[in-house]
Amino acid sequence: MIERSANNFPALAVRESEDVLVSISLFPGHTSYEQHVAASTRSQRCHYELRDALAQRLNGGRELWKLPPTARS
Repeated sequence: MIERSANNFPALAVRESEDVLVSISLFPGHTSYEQHVAASTRSQRCHYELRDALAQRLNGGRELWKLPPTARS
């Protein structure tokens, strides 16, 4: 989905001049995440083919943000 509408909430930092690809994954815990990373690293298709295909289409580098749950989540 491509969202092109203006930022109508100025307190939220939005880069209107950039296109980004966002992928969100949820894991029940840190151990599950580490197991997922290990399994995808072992997978030749995931590690090389998909990574290279994305790299050809993206201009910027990859950013990985690990967001811990908050007290209210």
